[in-house]
Amino acid sequence: MAEPPTAECAELPAERDVPHLPDGGLDEAAAADAGFGWMDKEDIRRTARAHLGEVHSCSDQLEVRGTPFIGRIAVRFVIGNEGDVCAARIAEAKPSQPLLEQCLVQAARGWRFPRPNGPGSVTVTYPFVFGAP
Repeated sequence: MAEPPTAECAELPAERDVPHLPDGGLDEAAAADAGFGWMDKEDIRRTARAHLGEVHSCSDQLEVRGTPFIGRIAVRFVIGNEGDVCAARIAEAKPSQPLLEQCLVQAARGWRFPRPNGPGSVTVTYPFVFGAP
């Protein structure tokens, strides 16, 4: 059974609620005032890609059972103040594949990112596409 999130790891409002500038960039000062942390998208992408072996291992488990997965699964996770993933869940799965979803959430909970900027945790939704040409 998963442990309840700590105060540091409480689910943050949706990404659209984080203060942004008119050009779409993050308003870092307003985000900090509101208690949000933030990270460079490239740091998130680089770390997620470093764990692609785990993601492929999850999908390989299905192929061993004779069912290759073709679709998209987005994992929503919270990166705590120290860079650890302190909560993770599935944000979207098309089509649904519970075994793969569970494996991806479990894997993401073990990932470590650079420390976020600002005073709070960072919530990220990261998509994985399987079986794409």
